[in-house]
Amino acid sequence: MVSSEVIFTTLYSFITLGVAPDPLTMVSPLDPPENLIRLRLACVMLETCACFFDKGSQKKKLDFYLQYLIRYWLIKKELYAIHNQAFPLGMDHTLHDCVESLRPKLKIAQTLDEVSAAIEKIELEAMEKLEQMGFQNEQDTQDGLGAIIEGEEDSQDDHSESVTDTDTQTENENEPSVPKGKFEQCQEDDDFIKEFENLMKTDEGMSQAKQTDLNVPMNAKKAIDQGEMKEEGKVVFALVTRKGNKTDVKALHVDQDSRLALGLEAAERERTKKQEEMKNLTLSLAENLAIEEETAELIALSKTPVENRNRERTKKYQHPKAPPNADQMFSVGGRRR
Repeated sequence: MVSSEVIFTTLYSFITLGVAPDPLTMVSPLDPPENLIRLRLACVMLETCACFFDKGSQKKKLDFYLQYLIRYWLIKKELYAIHNQAFPLGMDHTLHDCVESLRPKLKIAQTLDEVSAAIEKIELEAMEKLEQMGFQNEQDTQDGLGAIIEGEEDSQDDHSESVTDTDTQTENENEPSVPKGKFEQCQEDDDFIKEFENLMKTDEGMSQAKQTDLNVPMNAKKAIDQGEMKEEGKVVFALVTRKGNKTDVKALHVDQDSRLALGLEAAERERTKKQEEMKNLTLSLAENLAIEEETAELIALSKTPVENRNRERTKKYQHPKAPPNADQMFSVGGRRR
């Protein structure tokens, strides 16, 4: 079991640890502008654990954290715009899906000013509560203390100061001096970050492929392919909805210049390119195998059988042509008379 404090500490460390105070003007080596690993990890952890934070103070803590997470996301989008780069569309969908699954009624801010105003309001309320708690604590301590003689108080303070000084001196003497190390960027860290980003991209691509692999009815597919539903300057997509066992298809018209159309067209081109590369690779492999088989057959035919020259040296048994001599076969030793 993991406590909620550990989870919230980890979530806040994703968006605060090593992050520059002003990311729009300062660059931190631990959080580059184009790096979105922290945002992905926060979304994955929220999808895993945040569904249990639906009651009491944990629910309010999660509401506060979502505002800080949205601000971090908008800062990353602003940094991409500063560097003239398009923010990944999949990351937008991931964050929207994560927030909507946890807080369906929450209106996600689209500008830094909106989310900054919401965070400022949260921090003001928290400061007011802390001030009230501090004021009450001071009153409780004043009401609970009795009268203390000044001489006794001074003697107690002197005694406590002398004890603490001696304790700190002994602790400092016993503790070994440990040199403070500095963070140094190495090649292994860069390789790990690149491999992790590639892994996240492959996982994201696999999930997108699973989501988009839907069976479109043949009549609707023919109507879209033949251009019956097309309009000028629009790209037609088939929007498939399912209610129970009934499947409904609607034509979704999107502008050709929109990010969705351009992204899907680029993905389709890349998919066809990979298919062509795989086709060419398989054809070349088949041709190479056929050539190897032909050469092996030619080599086998060109080889002459090896003659066994030792067979000529061995003499074969020759049967006698005349009938056998019985006297010679059945004669006993000695001279005949």
